Amino acid sequence: KISKECVIITCSKGIDEENLQLFSQLVEDLFPNNHHAVLSGPNFAIEVAKKLPSVTTVACANSEIAVKIKKLMHSDYFLPIISSDVISAQICGIVKNIFAIGCGAIEGLKLGENAKAALLVRGIEEMNNLIEKLGGNKNEFPSPAGFGDLFLTCSSRDSRNNSLGFLIGKGGDPKKILSDKNTVYEGAMSVKSIISLSIKYNLEMPISKMIYDILYNRKMSEDIEYIIKKTILSN
Repeated sequence: KISKECVIITCSKGIDEENLQLFSQLVEDLFPNNHHAVLSGPNFAIEVAKKLPSVTTVACANSEIAVKIKKLMHSDYFLPIISSDVISAQICGIVKNIFAIGCGAIEGLKLGENAKAALLVRGIEEMNNLIEKLGGNKNEFPSPAGFGDLFLTCSSRDSRNNSLGFLIGKGGDPKKILSDKNTVYEGAMSVKSIISLSIKYNLEMPISKMIYDILYNRKMSEDIEYIIKKTILSN
């Protein structure tokens, strides 16, 4: 039994596929008497373990609890930045993995840096629309969990999701790559739930839909380069 004094911190990034709930909502249902927080930010674990400089977001509706968590985690190489918006922190942490797959594919196809920027411009718009629909604040985007995590995951091959897209852009079969049980591609799993949410709330999310189609609906004869260009340049 967990004491009601225990604060539950969610570090996982995803959505419950069955009920389309964020993990914070699952925690609220399971532990209604406990405070909870969300940890999300641009943190490659290996770099934190090496004590390289890092920032992260601690999102919690209770400001006193957030301050306590920050004090526990703060060090000379690790800076938690407080937010009250648990919705935005989670949506940013989920969707950036999806966009990273697209950026990796663009790099694998050698479509250029402009194309990656175009994908992110379009993607951020749909991410903010989802955040608002779920009751979050899109103005939280300039945060570690928002811009910071998006930049890190979409720009670095050390990101598993970026690497997945790169392999696909180079001609790899998504089904074969995803069948590798030794690597977890969070974006490939989360995109299913994100598409379900977009349908539930009648939201247009063309970048997420593009990634979903490339991973699960595309026939091998279909040209990924054409799909990407058509999506990011559509009016």
